[in-house]
Amino acid sequence: MFLANMRIASKLGLGFALVSCLTLALGSISLWQMRQMDQSTQAVVQHAMPSVVDVSGLRTLWNQLRRAEAGILNVNSVAEVEGYATQIQKVLEEIQIHERSLESLARDAQENQLIAGYQKTRAQFLTHHATFLKMARDKDYSQLDGDLLLGDAVTNFYVGSAEPVFVELIENLGHLSVLIRQYADNAKQHVERSFQLAMYWVLAGMALSAVAAAILGWLITRAVTVPVEQAVRAARSISEGDLTQDIAQGGHDEMG
Repeated sequence: MFLANMRIASKLGLGFALVSCLTLALGSISLWQMRQMDQSTQAVVQHAMPSVVDVSGLRTLWNQLRRAEAGILNVNSVAEVEGYATQIQKVLEEIQIHERSLESLARDAQENQLIAGYQKTRAQFLTHHATFLKMARDKDYSQLDGDLLLGDAVTNFYVGSAEPVFVELIENLGHLSVLIRQYADNAKQHVERSFQLAMYWVLAGMALSAVAAAILGWLITRAVTVPVEQAVRAARSISEGDLTQDIAQGGHDEMG
């Protein structure tokens, strides 16, 4: 037998080498799984989370701007209109900050399509917003309000022409938010799958290492103890005067 013909030191070295190879293989697989987990985590940290924050911020700010427009409907002077216009300008500046942050992130084709739709609707709404502000500034506040049923021109424009565009703008952001959250959920699931696979590989590697160590230990122990037992039996027989006892040659190592 090949193992029986090897030196004891060689047998021990072979066993150590096999266990080391299994350990290295296990470590390599675990590192690969950890790399997959890291990539998924980076996708969440560098893309999904900032995108969710920016889109949520944009929805909040656009609604804040719309509420400021609603406040203009109740003013009694151009000076009050200008006060709301100043507030709106500050909101627009914050909106631009979130938009630049969102545009700086890596995106796929579906995200680009939704963002293009958002930008188109955004331009339409800002056009309506500029018209709304002009009408509010040009309004004669010394006159009574318009017809109680039909309302004045500013109010009619707010609830008529501008409202559908604003609703479409918010819906575009909602679709974008849903898509980004789906990406975040997919990345999270990928991290969980990678963790589970890494755990399975670690457990499997530990089991294989234990089995291999047990088998190699048994073989090496047997290669050492069997010749010793044969030699002990032969020595006992010789001590009792039996010189006919044969000692079988078990190998060519130190015990063979």
